[in-house]
Amino acid sequence: MRVSFVETMRGTLIDARGSHPAEFRVKAEAGGLRQVLRDGVLRLAGVVHMPPFATNAPATGSMRVDAAARHLHYDLTFDGLRLAGHKTVRLRAVLATMTLLPVTLFDGAGQELAHGDLRFPLATLRPFLLSFFGVGRPQQHLDAERRGLERRRLDGES
Repeated sequence: MRVSFVETMRGTLIDARGSHPAEFRVKAEAGGLRQVLRDGVLRLAGVVHMPPFATNAPATGSMRVDAAARHLHYDLTFDGLRLAGHKTVRLRAVLATMTLLPVTLFDGAGQELAHGDLRFPLATLRPFLLSFFGVGRPQQHLDAERRGLERRRLDGES
């Protein structure tokens, strides 16, 4: 059985010019629970909104789950940029540590552009949980939005 869910993270990126709003919405998916347990990797696809760095940009990447160390590593690429972050889950503070994602934004050459903290908005908890079961269609809506953005970008570049 496939593993799939939609996650939203929102917060702020800080660079030399100041702080900037940041958000990504991604669908995470893997072939099945056995695969996740074996290699810990889920594919990510979604949309990033982090002005002035990217505005509604299609994004792809991966999430690596290291259950033994209680780490979740995120790696997203979009518009020639890379967003990397990781959650370190502490059992005594599960809610606080599962909802905080410290991130760093890099340019194509690997130079740091900005850093910040993104948080899982608790208002998205219900759709997040329902997305595991395919209820409410958040995965289909995100897929359609991402495909539309990619088409508009291709049309604009032609």
